[in-house]
Amino acid sequence: MTTMNYAPHTTQAVAARATQLSKVYGQGETQVVALDNVSVDFAAGQFTAIMG
Repeated sequence: MTTMNYAPHTTQAVAARATQLSKVYGQGETQVVALDNVSVDFAAGQFTAIMG
């Protein structure tokens, strides 16, 4: 897995926030964890794209 380093967080207004998101597809041996307790803030005035 690749770790991305981002610029330090600045104090911008938060337009939207998602906390402790989890998503699992499938069951048993075919289970895939897509999100595992992910939290994110979306800053006001910024464009954010989520892909996957």
